[in-house]
Amino acid sequence: MGATPPKTATDYDVVVIGSGVGGCTAASRAGQLGLKTACVEGAAVLGGTCLNVGRIPSNALLYASELFDLARTKFAGFGIKVSPELDLPTMMVQKQASVDALGHGIEFLFHKNKVDRPDGWARLVGPGNVQVTVLIGGLRVLDANAGGSKRGVFSHQPGKLTNDFFVNLIDMRTEWHAAASDGIYEGHDRKTEAARWTGTRVDLIFGSHSQLRALAEVYACADSKQKFVNDFVTAWTRVMNADRFDIAGMYLLPIAGFLQVKL
Repeated sequence: MGATPPKTATDYDVVVIGSGVGGCTAASRAGQLGLKTACVEGAAVLGGTCLNVGRIPSNALLYASELFDLARTKFAGFGIKVSPELDLPTMMVQKQASVDALGHGIEFLFHKNKVDRPDGWARLVGPGNVQVTVLIGGLRVLDANAGGSKRGVFSHQPGKLTNDFFVNLIDMRTEWHAAASDGIYEGHDRKTEAARWTGTRVDLIFGSHSQLRALAEVYACADSKQKFVNDFVTAWTRVMNADRFDIAGMYLLPIAGFLQVKL
């Protein structure tokens, strides 16, 4: 096995898709009950549509708008004379600060309850099986990590859609060890001990989990390069079309995140 399994990179008892109202609650509760839990989320800020797009940011803007209107139309009646000016950029910054603060709160709950948070999008492909393999592998080599992080970018040609992530992950010439930072692992050449890659426990689980390992080996094959590209494009298209009701035979179920159902 190319990737030495870290202590926590074992099979999960519970995998939750999406960190929305249902998802973050379910994942946190599962963690509290002592279950090994992961919550798959592709958005930069946890919280799902409610926190990032819908109720929370809308309420923040509505509250600021209400204060502006009160200052403009009502304050004078109470003997308060002001001439308010709308500063929309500042209003948007305040809105985002509210979203980020609540998102950090969910991160705290996940950390407190030992819930792992794989970055990526997932879909149900069968009973008890969640596939994020091709999307994570593709996004890693495309160098699409948040903040420009190089963790998991197992490729000498980042930015190009290749199967390098899986080829280098299960390469027997690489030996993995835990780094000083929690959840970070370093891959070294077995012979020279030279540093080769840096990854997270989320990356290494594709080399240690039995089902994910099988998928990784398929995509790492020399004759699977085109298959990987095709599967990535298909998966990415499904993610991008997840909220499109104009596509025949597709709809969303409001259950702990985006689930794609074929009619």
